[in-house]
Amino acid sequence: MANEFNFMEKNVKLQEWWEEDNPQLPGIVETLLIQGYKDKIETAVDVVRWDDYNIPDLCRNIGFYFASMGKSAPIETVIGGIASIIKVSREKDPVTVAKNLTTAGEMVFMLAPHICEISPTYNGRLVVRSKVYTTALADPYLYPLPGNKPTRYHKTLGKYKWNLTETTALDKLNKLKFTVLDFEEHKPAKKKKNEQYEKWLVRKHLRKDLSQKVLYFDWHSDYRGRMYAGGYHINPQGSEYEKSIVTFADPEKLTIRGYNELYKSIATAFGQGKQLDGNKLQWYYDHENDLDWRVAKEPETARKLLYALEQANKTGGYTNVPIELDGTNSQLQVVSVLTGSKATAETCNVIPGKGDKIADAYGLLADMMTNVAAIRGIK
Repeated sequence: MANEFNFMEKNVKLQEWWEEDNPQLPGIVETLLIQGYKDKIETAVDVVRWDDYNIPDLCRNIGFYFASMGKSAPIETVIGGIASIIKVSREKDPVTVAKNLTTAGEMVFMLAPHICEISPTYNGRLVVRSKVYTTALADPYLYPLPGNKPTRYHKTLGKYKWNLTETTALDKLNKLKFTVLDFEEHKPAKKKKNEQYEKWLVRKHLRKDLSQKVLYFDWHSDYRGRMYAGGYHINPQGSEYEKSIVTFADPEKLTIRGYNELYKSIATAFGQGKQLDGNKLQWYYDHENDLDWRVAKEPETARKLLYALEQANKTGGYTNVPIELDGTNSQLQVVSVLTGSKATAETCNVIPGKGDKIADAYGLLADMMTNVAAIRGIK
């Protein structure tokens, strides 16, 4: 039976460490637990339940817990951590919880003094000190390295449980190979419980580990059919920085149209997003020799795009960096096509308008509401 929580899935460096640095630890844990089971366990684990465990996986996960828990922790924290590994039922009734905690407590004492040491503090509380703690796992490598198969960590969003994981589009996306660019990230201010700082801290290590390595994202749909990539610290749909470092693993050769799209995207990153395509191209040609991504309107995006241009110039036109193509208002675009409304189509660029800039339906709505508010005396 698979364990409820698998620490192996939570650490990028674990497999390498496990195989090269400490391969004997799972066997030691298994020996101690089996001997302890025979000698000591009487209350929480009966023979039937013990046989339900996948012993090798269980011992690997427990061994990893003690190797990565830190040098010491309160005994109740350790028991809770082991309990989360060993439980074989999703039920959270008091009897099951009590059995899990009791069994975990027995296991902790069985592993002492070989894997850990249990000692009281000056105020009488028990502290567990790990004897197998390793600094190789001290950094927070918490990102579950994606594979090209769906996992239970990524599920359909929304209240409607549509099973869309077998659609052709999702199947293609799940098999699409990505990699990561090693671009430095601006360090956010460190504050108590600062999510952005914690994500930066993890990405600082992940970026170097994943750079130039193939990885996949688990894609899933919400109830509307929109597709999302699973991934907390690195995501092709995440922040501007996250999107700037996620690239395709396999490069493609740019065509003339591809170069033009790249030039227009560079102009957009430098604040020319409202210009018509021809004006964007002209802006790029006028500024191509003095482009500095640090002063761009979207600096992370500009850095990625200028890297793609440099990459293409060095390789005869090949790059693996994607560019963004987005509709200005997809809902209105669909409505204009379905209704055949020319006026609506002009507001969302389905057909060209009369101005020298692309239409902005949101801006038109904002201007109209401003006029209505002024007429009604609303500030």
